[in-house]
Amino acid sequence: MPQTTGNMGIGWASGTTFKRQNRFILNIWGVTTGNTTPTKPGVEGEAITDKNVGTALRDALSIMIWEKASRPSFSFKETEVNHLTETIYFAGRPDWKPLKVTLFDTMVKLNPVAEWISWVYGITNNKRNFQTNTYYGSQEFSRQPETAKKFKRDVTVTSLDGQGNALEQWFYYNAWPQEVEFGDFDMTSTDVMRVNLTLRYDRAEWIGCTENNNNTPQQ
Repeated sequence: MPQTTGNMGIGWASGTTFKRQNRFILNIWGVTTGNTTPTKPGVEGEAITDKNVGTALRDALSIMIWEKASRPSFSFKETEVNHLTETIYFAGRPDWKPLKVTLFDTMVKLNPVAEWISWVYGITNNKRNFQTNTYYGSQEFSRQPETAKKFKRDVTVTSLDGQGNALEQWFYYNAWPQEVEFGDFDMTSTDVMRVNLTLRYDRAEWIGCTENNNNTPQQ
């Protein structure tokens, strides 16, 4: 006869903390977190105000709330070595797949996603393009917060337990918006609007939490 137990067969795992999909914090500087006031590129010492590009204070009305964020996915490119009658394979360069993020499109003073795009692609002001050397080295650039100096921004996704303690953290290096979908208007729907981001990044690193589980991931 099959053996039955009171723990439904999971035994040793009955006291294990299982990670939940809905317990996480997404940190993208200036998009989901941040409380600094960016300054306007191309104009020495001129701060962003509601008279130029909108109120830019990163308060609760200038950030977006996250709904979804993917964990890393990658594959190794193959390196072939042909020898006699065999083909031998080695792991080549890792190919990191894009990070998928979904944000609730809340009412904001300054749309943080559109603002991020403007650092990458200056539609109306070519001096706002951080991919060129137009802006690097200026006095205004040196006053920017370190995280705001690059259109590439580090992203973290932290998994939490039921008490808000960190279980693990994924650190995405040098992410930038490869694709942005602002969604559709629809007279037949009452759903909330969302913004879907596809972020390209250089690599991802897993960071474990501390032994005392005090919300501080350790490297």
